[in-house]
Amino acid sequence: MRTLLTLTALSFLASGCYKLNDDDWQTIVDRDGDGDPSLQYDGGDCDDDDKTIHSGVTEICDGIDNDCDGETDEADASDASTWYADTDGDGYGDPDAPTVACDQPSGYVVDDTDCDDSDALIHPETWWYADADSDGYGKPDDAQQQCEQPSGYVLDDTDCDDTANDVNPGEDEQCDEIDHDCDDDNGMLDVDGDGWAVCEGDCDDDNQDIFPGADEYCNEVDDDCDEQIDEDDSRGARSGSTMLRFQALSTPSL
Repeated sequence: MRTLLTLTALSFLASGCYKLNDDDWQTIVDRDGDGDPSLQYDGGDCDDDDKTIHSGVTEICDGIDNDCDGETDEADASDASTWYADTDGDGYGDPDAPTVACDQPSGYVVDDTDCDDSDALIHPETWWYADADSDGYGKPDDAQQQCEQPSGYVLDDTDCDDTANDVNPGEDEQCDEIDHDCDDDNGMLDVDGDGWAVCEGDCDDDNQDIFPGADEYCNEVDDDCDEQIDEDDSRGARSGSTMLRFQALSTPSL
């Protein structure tokens, strides 16, 4: 009712039929539905039923346009949070890439402790492993947990001898009774029991039918470990004349 009276009075004033004196103006000013400092007619009060909503109040994160500026929960809300970009998706944010918002933006987190936001493997809970021999492979029982890479440490933890840079999972096995490739086999063992070890020329120590001197078969496998497959003298191979006859019979006449 108060709002209606105020609007009616203003319409009358706008018609030019009447000039308000001080008492009349005060009467209009007093027509405030919720009793807050702002009036609905002048745009300062966007909710004349709630005295906590009007121009001049501080915006808060509550889904309401508290300060009647036409925006809701903007970045300058008093309780808006600071979020940090998490480009690599590891759950840790970049302290140098913040944004302020009431709701969590996509791709942002509340954490700000990532030291490398381009690599998901590097963050404050990353384990680094000592690489004393500088072969790029770390010692599993000598580790540190931190974000920045410590000097002399790497992410890998698969070195079986961190005192020799020619012993690691990336090395080829050699015939010297040393496990160069860290597979728990020094190359001198005959795993498949065919009488040949890797260092003696066995090219597949998991298959006892494959070893130097074994019969070669037409099976697309290097059975005799001579680095050739399905040679002409393989068991089951056709003779040259037989192959030619077969080809002749298979070739349609023109």
